[in-house]
Parts: sequence; C-alpha cells; structure tokens
Amino acid sequence: MNNTYLGNELAINKAVVVGVDSVEVSNPKFRSSYSVRNVSTSGQVVNIVLSNNDPAVVGVGLQLGVGESFIDSDSEGYKCWSGAIRCIASATAGSVAIMERVED
Repeated sequence: MNNTYLGNELAINKAVVVGVDSVEVSNPKFRSSYSVRNVSTSGQVVNIVLSNNDPAVVGVGLQLGVGESFIDSDSEGYKCWSGAIRCIASATAGSVAIMERVED
C-alpha cells in the first residue's frame, strides 16, 4: 500500500484480492474522490456494492470487466460515497486496485 499526503488529504493506493465471497475492500471514511479498477488477469468480472450493510453479490451492483474502472469524486453540491466498498469476483479470485483521496 502506498500512502501520500496531498495538502490536507491522504492518497491511498492499494491492490486487494477479491474472491467468491464478499470482501470489504475499503472501510467507511470521508473521501474526496476514489476509483476502483478491476486489475484481474484472468477475465474475471468484479461486482462492486456501495453499502454499509449489504454484502457484494455476483450479478448485483456495478460490474467491472478487466481494465474497467469506477470513479467518484466531490463536486459542487455533491459529496462522494463515504461508506464501505465491498467487492466479489464472478468465479475464481480476481483483484482490484483502489485509489482514495481521504480527508485528513
């Protein structure tokens, strides 16, 4: 995991292995932006669920093919998701890379 301070924000960049069970890849925190990218090498689809209570389920939520990303950021009148981010792989294990800018 690489952490870098950007002014009053912390940039977190990490890779997480995702299996066929729901895994919380990022705990709740105040983010100003984040991206989740499917970096699997074997064609796995990864499902992402933005929820503090619900597990990730195959076929539900955001579906990312290999190399695809989901990005969210603050803008005027809108705050990006600050809850838990959970993922699950469609079959065998895959991986996601997460970049977050966290309010310090």
